[in-house]
Amino acid sequence: MKYALPLAVGLALAGCADSPETRLTRAEKSFAANDYRRAQIDLAATLQAEPGNARALELAARSHLAQGDGVAAQGALGKLAAAGRKPADFALLAAEAALLRGQGREALALVEGKGSAEAHRLRALAELSLSDDAAVAG
Repeated sequence: MKYALPLAVGLALAGCADSPETRLTRAEKSFAANDYRRAQIDLAATLQAEPGNARALELAARSHLAQGDGVAAQGALGKLAAAGRKPADFALLAAEAALLRGQGREALALVEGKGSAEAHRLRALAELSLSDDAAVAG
């Protein structure tokens, strides 16, 4: 038992020595297992070492969305856009982030002209949020 604490500290320090690629791979596995908090820990370490890593930024945005954090997702998506590395579903991700931030009109603008099931889902949620706002104001 007296070796438990040194062993735990040693294992924690060993985890800190992992390469950004190793941490990103682990984050992807955690995300796939719906363990978003664990994914965020490895993503934060990856992005600290490689702030412009597009793969990590995209996964961070998706992880933030899965946790309902539209502000953090918007930040990661903004960095992807600034780097010119938008994923194919960027507008849908941005619309989801806008909805989580209470920005229904922004979400509607982002999915305008998109015909996928996801776009329809986001459009419906945006319309609901706007009708809720009108009901509260009226």
